Amino acid sequence: MIGGRTLFPALPRASQRSFSRVWKDLKSCRQYSIVEMTIEDISENPSLGQRIGERRARSSGRKPHVGVIGAGLAGLRCTDILLQHGFEVTLIEGRNRLGGRVHQSKLPSGHKVDAGPNWIHGTNDNPILDLAKETKTIVGQWDEKSSVFDEAGKQIPLADAITYSSIMWDTVGAAFAYSNKHSATISPDESLWDFFQKEVPKRIPDSETDFEKKRNIVYQLAEQWGAFVGSHIFTQSLKFFWLEECIDGGEIVRILDQSRKC
Repeated sequence: MIGGRTLFPALPRASQRSFSRVWKDLKSCRQYSIVEMTIEDISENPSLGQRIGERRARSSGRKPHVGVIGAGLAGLRCTDILLQHGFEVTLIEGRNRLGGRVHQSKLPSGHKVDAGPNWIHGTNDNPILDLAKETKTIVGQWDEKSSVFDEAGKQIPLADAITYSSIMWDTVGAAFAYSNKHSATISPDESLWDFFQKEVPKRIPDSETDFEKKRNIVYQLAEQWGAFVGSHIFTQSLKFFWLEECIDGGEIVRILDQSRKC
């Protein structure tokens, strides 16, 4: 498996941003940020849910009791908000651990590696960064240098790694722009992988030495898209790819050894 480190380029902002469900959700959830919202703020401006909960509590003489299914990031955040509003919460999780897809595995060497998300994509007005600050999670800025290893564990020369990574991310950017412009006419069956298969040969033509080997490395890097955004490149819809917008700002990654203590 090939692993890479690279800086995600600034992608074209979608003109349909105002229609993005992700963007609307992020805008709406800002008002519930732990960093920005105090108990006094909550009590002064109670939401409909809080007023209903308080009314039921007064009538029954006990706190409202809510069950939350799943202890992933969404379930934990939901539980956190409910507790802040005075609810009694039972969190139900099928695994023997918390975190959902955010977890770590121990290698035979004893080192721990992230087996799930560890990126914060975009740092401007991002509630996930608020949570990182709240938990004092150590984060680091990503840089432009790339360390890429082939399937045999051999490190690819740095200059080549940067070239392959740049081709891969430039192709992602081109797919973003293409989807944004032609979404209405793109077939629902067409995937991001299909776009790569058409685009990469243009960037690495047959006239280049070892063109097949170079294309294969770019394709292998591209398969990491699933780890980057959560939707595998083979199933990522090209038609709706423009919805995979990033929040404005830089790219940061949480530091493993410190964050596992939180």
